[in-house]
Amino acid sequence: MTYSDRERVTSGTLDLEPFIPVISGSLIVGVTQRRVVAPCNPDHRPLKWTAERVGERLVEAFRVVARIPNSTRPGGFKNSMPAYTHDAGDLNMQVGSGAIIDTYNEHNRVRIQPSTQEITLMEQAISWPMEYFKNDKMLALAVTGWAEDVVWNRRSTASFGPPPVVLEALQILADDLNRNGIRVA
Repeated sequence: MTYSDRERVTSGTLDLEPFIPVISGSLIVGVTQRRVVAPCNPDHRPLKWTAERVGERLVEAFRVVARIPNSTRPGGFKNSMPAYTHDAGDLNMQVGSGAIIDTYNEHNRVRIQPSTQEITLMEQAISWPMEYFKNDKMLALAVTGWAEDVVWNRRSTASFGPPPVVLEALQILADDLNRNGIRVA
């Protein structure tokens, strides 16, 4: 491998796979070179904001909001009675009706809290509609309402695309983000 090849490897314009030694017995016969590849976008993000990407980020933001624990206040008044104990008859009836599976699933549910980076990205994206639609509050509410609806009703953005009004608003947001030089994340 030459010095210029090493520079191309570090810059990402040369594929390392072709430099495999060709071995015959115990002797290295030679090194073959196949092709040069262009640097790629490892995250498969668009280079500019698009309406689809803005919609994905808003939906991601509301998914992060849904995962934030809501223990921000004191517990308040609670029942002072002890927890109900299930006897064998209760458990048999729950097994027969399938309710025990729901109970166990609720008790064994794992809640993964969002990371600091996810919260930072959420705070950035969730402010876009109100920031860029200062003069049109109804459009801002339509965009945030659509994103909330996708999250709370557990719909996918692929199967539940935005209505035409929201799609136009997302395109306006994408154009404004591109104009302001906001990096695609």
